[in-house]
Amino acid sequence: LLVMRNEGFTIGMLVAFQMFAGRISQPMLRLAGLWQEFQQANIAVRRLGDILDMPREPHTLVPNRESAGRGRIDLVGLSFRYSERQPWLYRNLNLSIEPARLTVLMGPSGCGKSTLAKILLGFYLPQEGHIELDGRDIRYLAANELRSVFGVVPQETVLFSGTLYENLVMAHPHASFAEVVQACKAAEIHEVIERLPDGYQTEIGERGTGLSGGQRQRLAIARALLRKPRILVFDEAVSNLDGPTAENLAKTINRLKGNVTMLFITHQVPRGLHVDYALELGSEAVRHMETAGEG
Repeated sequence: LLVMRNEGFTIGMLVAFQMFAGRISQPMLRLAGLWQEFQQANIAVRRLGDILDMPREPHTLVPNRESAGRGRIDLVGLSFRYSERQPWLYRNLNLSIEPARLTVLMGPSGCGKSTLAKILLGFYLPQEGHIELDGRDIRYLAANELRSVFGVVPQETVLFSGTLYENLVMAHPHASFAEVVQACKAAEIHEVIERLPDGYQTEIGERGTGLSGGQRQRLAIARALLRKPRILVFDEAVSNLDGPTAENLAKTINRLKGNVTMLFITHQVPRGLHVDYALELGSEAVRHMETAGEG
């Protein structure tokens, strides 16, 4: 239409204009995409700088793993908030988690269930009060000494591209193959691995590609047990699983009772889980509910 109305503008000029416009637009679009990537890289570098600038945690070369105790946890007058501008998550919180028992910690979103697990592991420090582990104040334990007591099964199991064996021994690089098999049997994943073409040397993709959600969580349990912890923390470990898979995982957890202290953090207790104690964490206080039946 432009050519028809303007005698000075020919079809050849229109074609040339489109060709030049195409050559100019593509570099401009790539430049815009490059700017977005630069912003993402800038954020990543800042985050990396924050991590590198963090004060170094105390570390001991000879952790005292043989200290007496079976994994009793006592929170004494615990108060915590992320900053002075934010409200208190806990205020003068007192509770005890019995050793070799399965304790469920429930509560609404944002009440601080997962934060409490991070405080137990020493990633956050409370503003007031303290935590005792088998009678020892964790403030006087080195970071590696404290965390050697715990095994954690997270909501999202972190698996890397490599063999199943390589992913398992990340928790304990010096573990023997017999210890790996023993942990997998306890997590009830050994038979599944044995049925794979290459067994423990089977290659998996990044984030556990090729495995089901239940299998990934069982691998996480095996990896945590390989550390031989006194306390096993399940941090929303079944929230991404369907009902039948969560129920089967609950049966596996039930068989671990008596061998290790277990803290099960969840919004909803999976069917079939045999709970010894239930703690409901809210804005006011912790409500204790003792039970000996199924969840």
